Amino acid sequence: MSEDKHFRRALVLGLVISALLIGVGFWQSITMGIVCLVGCGALLAIFCLYTRNRIREIRRLSDYLTTLVNGTAPLLVPANNQEGELSILENNIYKTARKLQTQAELMQKDKTYLADALADVSHQLKTPITSMTVMTDLLLEEDLPAEKRLEFLKGISAQLEKMQWMITTLLKISKFDAGTAVLHKEPVELAAVVEQALAPFIIQAELRQMTLAVDCRQGQFLGDRLWTVEAVQNIVKNCLEHMDNGGTLRLTGTQTALYCRLVIADDGCGIEKEDLPHIFERFYKGKNAGADSVGVGLALSKSVLNRENATVEVQSTVGVGTTFTIRFYRNII
Repeated sequence: MSEDKHFRRALVLGLVISALLIGVGFWQSITMGIVCLVGCGALLAIFCLYTRNRIREIRRLSDYLTTLVNGTAPLLVPANNQEGELSILENNIYKTARKLQTQAELMQKDKTYLADALADVSHQLKTPITSMTVMTDLLLEEDLPAEKRLEFLKGISAQLEKMQWMITTLLKISKFDAGTAVLHKEPVELAAVVEQALAPFIIQAELRQMTLAVDCRQGQFLGDRLWTVEAVQNIVKNCLEHMDNGGTLRLTGTQTALYCRLVIADDGCGIEKEDLPHIFERFYKGKNAGADSVGVGLALSKSVLNRENATVEVQSTVGVGTTFTIRFYRNII
């Protein structure tokens, strides 16, 4: 190795200098020569021991780095806690290796997450695509009655709307996962959020003879109005899907010194106890999920509210109803 070559050169140079000093010493006197001989010998011995130990440590670190690169070595805590350049180097190697290991683990988790996400998306798209394929084949039949043809066309349109909504929602969720979603911090009136969130469901509620009871006269927080509307809409949509005709959906807003609170309560079928911890998970469908449920709306709501320094809690009783409680916390310095 190159270290051995440098060591040999330094040793030869030391021997030459020592020989000269010893020669000069004996030329002066025998006593001086003996002193030079003993001194130079001791210095050369110390030099050899120090250099050999240093080369051994460098080789150990080099071998350890090689095994790390090959992925065959465990990540060990530095054994050399003494002061010195090699100790500093060893600690820096450990820190770098630890950081690389953490990055590798995160990359592996990302790969696993991506594979699972692709599998979930493929599974969710498979059903509507299969349904549309069957209806398209039936539409090609020349003797198909006009009313059946119209029914199948409406069915295809409904499936396309479902797919479009799911893909759009997944794209929004992916922005939050990647940290690229932009949320603006501005004063937001809770009443305005609720009014805008309920707007798409007013006609549906009237047709199903549902009551939308709103009491949000007070409440303000710092957040992004549009994203908050999206989060509330998905929760309202989930509630309405699990309510019978003639039911009541209540939205109540309150303000405290610590947070602005929005309570969304329905009198629907409720959520099973074992499903409650999972309702905000992507593609999760509980026992009472509707046939058209996809399982991404509440996941998006959770992502939005987390970014807004807000929390959402769920309480539900089967046969009685479900209550979502959202708290937008104030930034107190």
